[in-house]
Amino acid sequence: MTTPVLVVFAVGLGIAGACDLKSRRLPNPVVLALLVAGLVMRASSAGPAALGAGVAGTLIGAALLSLPFALHWIGGGDVKLLAAAGMWLGPARTLEAALVGLALGGFLALLIALKHQTLRREVATNLLLAASGAAIRPEPRARAQTVPLGAALAAGALAVALFERGLPYA
Repeated sequence: MTTPVLVVFAVGLGIAGACDLKSRRLPNPVVLALLVAGLVMRASSAGPAALGAGVAGTLIGAALLSLPFALHWIGGGDVKLLAAAGMWLGPARTLEAALVGLALGGFLALLIALKHQTLRREVATNLLLAASGAAIRPEPRARAQTVPLGAALAAGALAVALFERGLPYA
């Protein structure tokens, strides 16, 4: 794996994560740039097979978070970010990145819930509702009480790339 390719990936994820931490939003141009850069890297470095694996990673990334998005548990930017990272990581590593990112997001959620008493009650209520199969309708909340899941997913994707000693095609 070449270092410049990993640097481009890391910078793209870093920008996305920083945007999410600052505003709790993942701008479409940032996520699209990450996706297109991954597409170009795959197509130029390893050919059609690598490109197919990137497309599969993108589809898996989007599919993994589609249900939580449909249930309004996460935002659309989170889905798009994991899909864009999937272009770089390929199918298996996208699954790994999702698991690591969601675990990090859960840890952030716990820290945020511990900090805000009213949020702790809401989380407890929502967990009981979810366990009973009832619908959960999230209440609007202050930005400080929302989880920057995109930042956690970006960190998870980068951790997988670094732990696996780079990207699969570079």
